[in-house]
Amino acid sequence: MGRYYYDNKTETEDLRSLDAAWLRSQGYFKGFKGGSVTWTSSYGSKNSISLTINTDDLYTWFSYTSTDRSTGEKTDRDYKVQLTTTPCQFGGTRYWFTCPLYRQGKYCGRRVRILYMGQGLFGCRHCHNLTYSSRNVSQRFRAFSQALLAERGAMDLQQQLKRTHYRGKPTLKRRRLSKLWYKARNSDKLWQYLEKRL
Repeated sequence: MGRYYYDNKTETEDLRSLDAAWLRSQGYFKGFKGGSVTWTSSYGSKNSISLTINTDDLYTWFSYTSTDRSTGEKTDRDYKVQLTTTPCQFGGTRYWFTCPLYRQGKYCGRRVRILYMGQGLFGCRHCHNLTYSSRNVSQRFRAFSQALLAERGAMDLQQQLKRTHYRGKPTLKRRRLSKLWYKARNSDKLWQYLEKRL
């Protein structure tokens, strides 16, 4: 039986983040390139930072102004984050950030793909003490959601199914459909459990 889990840490989705994979898709990891990244909040306000990436010397230079939410004080930020690389399986190079923060007096230096902005500085989720929103979802609710998705997928697949057997054996789609219906049947057990608890 799973138990409800709730963590009062800030969730990663609540902070602005910078993903090395996204920067690569935008062509940043090609020699020396500068640019800016802009985030739009749910209220429509925009925040942006300037950055320069140098793949020869392996660093990213950040330049922006951060605002303290409690005091409204603005601070100019201008600092360098080291990059590191690993070879890709089929050739090429993958770039990673090296977390520049210190936690409890010790330099972090973790190799990470995503940096999150907390307290005005970019760092890894460990240094900012972040959690994922999926960790705050109970196992029962997660299983229930998966069962409902399986039921929807099974209904869609059943409409596409033209032949259930070929040469006396179930077709690939028929086997996949059986697996989806098996997952979907678990939702009935979850409903029964929830009805008893409510």
